[in-house]
Amino acid sequence: MHHSGLHYFPVTLPFLLALAALFGLLLGMVAARLLHYASESMGIGARSMFAILLLSLLLSYVNIPIADLPQRQVSSAAVASFFGVQYVIPVIRDWPATILAVNVGGAVVPILLSLYLVVKNRLYDRGLVGTAIVTIVCHFLARPVPCRAWE
Repeated sequence: MHHSGLHYFPVTLPFLLALAALFGLLLGMVAARLLHYASESMGIGARSMFAILLLSLLLSYVNIPIADLPQRQVSSAAVASFFGVQYVIPVIRDWPATILAVNVGGAVVPILLSLYLVVKNRLYDRGLVGTAIVTIVCHFLARPVPCRAWE
């Protein structure tokens, strides 16, 4: 197949890499400025905010187990066809054990930061009302979903 010279990439690779590096630098500067603004508006120094984010990132690999759900047998439905007629047959399958855990970097560090900010800024009433609203909305929107991993 013959390729015509009409379709070409107008920027060579070194210039494209330089453009990507400049874009990354600009994005980093905007993110740093936003991070500085957010930390100042919360009343936390920029270095402390950076340390908290770094701590959250590093501790995201640590999980604290809080419950062990044992292995059990679960019945699920399977469909079998016999002479063109479909039958639903219950099938017993093993459900593996599950460990329920809390992630330190994703849950414990943000909760501790939130509690620090509530106490520091004396936002007890607003914090309690906000937590109650989020809890109620999540409770009414949450629906259990059956696992269909083996079907």
